[in-house]
Amino acid sequence: MSAETQTNGDKPTGYLGNLTDEQQQKLQALWKLLLQCFDDNALDLASSPDTGDDSNNNGEVASPEESASTNGAGTSPATENPSDQVPDSTTAGSAKPKKSGKSLNFLKLKRSKGSSKSKTGGESTPAEDQTAKDTKPEEAMEKLSLSPDSTTDAPTETLRESFWRVVQADHPDSILLRFLRARKWNVDKALAMILTALRWRIESRVDEVITLGEEGLDLKILEKGISFLHGEDKQGRPVVVTRVKMHRKDDQTVEEMTRYLIWTIETLRMFLAPGMETVTIIFDLSDFTMANMDFNFVKILIRCLEAYYPESLGALLIYNAPWIFSGVWRMISPLLDPVVASKINFIDQKQQFENFIDPTQLVDWLGGQSSFRYEYQKPTPEENKLMKNVEERDRRLAQYTALTNQLEEVTRSWAELGAPLDDNESAKQELADLQSKRMALAEELRQVVRDMDPYIRARTLYHRMGVLQAHGSSTWDHIVGSKDDEQKE
Repeated sequence: MSAETQTNGDKPTGYLGNLTDEQQQKLQALWKLLLQCFDDNALDLASSPDTGDDSNNNGEVASPEESASTNGAGTSPATENPSDQVPDSTTAGSAKPKKSGKSLNFLKLKRSKGSSKSKTGGESTPAEDQTAKDTKPEEAMEKLSLSPDSTTDAPTETLRESFWRVVQADHPDSILLRFLRARKWNVDKALAMILTALRWRIESRVDEVITLGEEGLDLKILEKGISFLHGEDKQGRPVVVTRVKMHRKDDQTVEEMTRYLIWTIETLRMFLAPGMETVTIIFDLSDFTMANMDFNFVKILIRCLEAYYPESLGALLIYNAPWIFSGVWRMISPLLDPVVASKINFIDQKQQFENFIDPTQLVDWLGGQSSFRYEYQKPTPEENKLMKNVEERDRRLAQYTALTNQLEEVTRSWAELGAPLDDNESAKQELADLQSKRMALAEELRQVVRDMDPYIRARTLYHRMGVLQAHGSSTWDHIVGSKDDEQKE
């Protein structure tokens, strides 16, 4: 086995810590291309982000005419910067490495005239989804037309900023490996997928949703308790319970539901301990009627799971589906990627949940032992006081920026080195040393993000419940009470 191969017998290959030689070379190639994208597009501008609302966004799905004019992405490809082309993996190595050394500034994202729909609200058709899957890197990059003098109401953000905000307290390699696995280790397709996801995050104001937290959501959705987190499955994955009967399509807009979905997914990410990458979702279809069916939102959910947060679904458990749902399923199933579809399980009897979730971790109305009842607790006046400490926030952000710069530069050297020849022991040692330094910096960055989080991100319901302490640190022990415990009391 070569020195650069990462091995861990507890994980399947293709995951952080357990890569074959070929998989590591693919990861290096993807890093080289992505860093070149950062260099080509991270203009050194210090403009402030535009946080104005999109007054024209009504949360509706684009019409066929609009879809045709926007190439299925909500925005027409810009032609002002034809030189913004991404080299494919066969030519990336010839580009001279550039040092970034930049602070995480902002850059205007150009939205072409005549296109005002945000991806937060509208979504693509099945045909457009296939187009997005087949997108080439240069096409994805062309849609990310970055221009300092463009007029737009979209938030202003660079590719580099957006990427590191995706990373948060995760290891950056884990993020890239998700996209590589989702694209069967095709580097060019993985890059195009990443660029598309970053573009969606910028246009959907994902960082704004994270920062504002529940204050930026329709509280009626939270109060109804359409979905909530509760416990873990047998593999330690956080579990989301969704009571579909609580949802009425006309009670809120698609945009409001999408912002809630983004908040839920990003909150779920905080529950993922290092090494854990997936979640389990329960759809309780008890008392389901067609009034609960929201096809537009379902398409957005599928798109998020497949394209924007790939490889994040561990299992999807559909419980108590009535006969009327069979017609709905015939419409939904063709939209599903085969990998996502393989993780869906229909459950008819409550005892079947035990194949996935220990009864102590499951709510009693689904056959478990937990007597938990969801009740929304509104934010308290003082819970986000650290966000007002601008001086301390900026100090921590400067520390964070310095670490991302260091990690980027070490990663650049590691990626450029590639796979040394078997007889080149000095190059092998250099690669191992760089990888060791990368891992140390990534862990240091994770700790910095954990400590910085309350200064840049609103607390959540799960912080108030005492369940969530920090990124990757949570406990349900005081929440998951059993019927037997109640009887003992």
